[in-house]
Amino acid sequence: MNRAFLSHSSAQKDFVRKVFKLLGASRCIFDECCFDGGKKIIDEILRGLQKTDLFVIFVSNESLDSEWVQREIVLADNFMQKHGLKQVLPILIDSKINQERIRVFLNG
Repeated sequence: MNRAFLSHSSAQKDFVRKVFKLLGASRCIFDECCFDGGKKIIDEILRGLQKTDLFVIFVSNESLDSEWVQREIVLADNFMQKHGLKQVLPILIDSKINQERIRVFLNG
């Protein structure tokens, strides 16, 4: 499969869009380009996770505050345990984020 699900806050949409363009649609699931606007977002997230083996979370203060990112993390964790999502890759993109906040995030 070799595709990555790109989880991010809408505040980082421009940055993640550039990553998506560099990697290409055949290698990434990016909401803006891969989700069907006529369907429920949660269903599109699940459909996207089914097509990936890597969950990439772009870590920022905004992403850690995002309700949708939190939902994606829970869904990815469940999917990892039940259906074989192979890896989670957190990428720090916010130099202002508090180190304690990252520790809490990584340790659940």
